[in-house]
Amino acid sequence: MLLYSPTHIALAAFKYALDAQARAVELTREFLQRISGVDETHHGKEYESHLELILYGSLKEAYKEQFYARLSGLCDKGYREFHEHELSFSLKVGGPMSMGSDVTVRLRREFHSDAFHPTANKWHMRYIGTPEPIAHCPVIVRKVIDSVVSSNNMMEFVKSLGLRMDYEYITKGRVYTNGGFKVIVNDLRKTETPGKYEQGLKPISTAESLLIEVATSLPESADYDKEAKMLRAFADQLRPLVKMEKIDYWKK
Repeated sequence: MLLYSPTHIALAAFKYALDAQARAVELTREFLQRISGVDETHHGKEYESHLELILYGSLKEAYKEQFYARLSGLCDKGYREFHEHELSFSLKVGGPMSMGSDVTVRLRREFHSDAFHPTANKWHMRYIGTPEPIAHCPVIVRKVIDSVVSSNNMMEFVKSLGLRMDYEYITKGRVYTNGGFKVIVNDLRKTETPGKYEQGLKPISTAESLLIEVATSLPESADYDKEAKMLRAFADQLRPLVKMEKIDYWKK
């Protein structure tokens, strides 16, 4: 009878997770190759693959102006406002040992109540891989592939790719920058009826809080250890208003 030590089992599990992640990334590349073709309905552009380092936090809305004042002192001059509509999809490609959905696909566009607005059919498509399984890293590190897609019928398009929608929301807020770092302040709203956005939007959080993201991007093959520590140090300057955390959002 062949016995395996805990070390062998741990190494096998780690290798399985890496293999599942590699399959997920390869599958997203195949999807992007499919949407790169141009026809009358769907138009895909070249995609960009990179590493994203990110932390998440929550801010009570009552402290929003105080937080903005803090960001004005910490960040570059000025900020960008946004008002956007996002759909989130998932694609399970791993086995029973994979960590939740191996691939998350997000589609985002400028929010307009007018369906005939010039940018109504222009979407930012983002494929998000499973985070790197490195416990000692102070931030979330994940592979991301970005592309821009134009479609007259986006829901039919994503269904043809085998994607399942998990949720949708409207987000409004600001983006501040500090060099290569971004601080994104999100006020998330949901609708009672999918596809109906003109009225009846309600806060996603019952605690009247805002979602805060602190993130940066690096080339896919870059060594991220130093940048991860710098991002963590910058995020800690947002205390005590916001505690930025490495949240295991992929675990269910």
